[in-house]
Amino acid sequence: MTYRFKPGDFVRVSHTSGSSWQDRQGTIVDVIVRYENEPVQECAVSFGGERCWFMARHLIRTISPKLIRFFRSEVLDHWKLDPDGTALLNGDSDQLIELLGEQCHLTIRRAQTEVESFYDEFDGKTQRTFAIETPVAPVFQTTRGRSDLEESSTAA
Repeated sequence: MTYRFKPGDFVRVSHTSGSSWQDRQGTIVDVIVRYENEPVQECAVSFGGERCWFMARHLIRTISPKLIRFFRSEVLDHWKLDPDGTALLNGDSDQLIELLGEQCHLTIRRAQTEVESFYDEFDGKTQRTFAIETPVAPVFQTTRGRSDLEESSTAA
């Protein structure tokens, strides 16, 4: 089972030894799915001003460096793990899956499922925490393609 990426996920480029993109971190801005024998994702990742496409197998879901301490705290609360083991977490999903396998004796598949669910919850918490309220523009009701203002001026 591989994680299905979505726009907004923070990722690290991995499994591309010798590439100048190796270990760079960025945010997924677009995802396309091709169907071969099974669905295959290709993800557009933004690295500041640059944008590049990668196969999903070359990406690891991770956490923004600004949120690592919060991430470690949430991991401790969620699984009640040894604090020494979580102190080394860098936010990569693969690293957390491995830690859960070792400390909680979970199978790889079970750890992957729990980690995917945890990351989704974590993303929700951080989005709610850092949400910026933007003013909502007024919406004008339309009737049959014409605005209320047009109707009142033609009725006069």
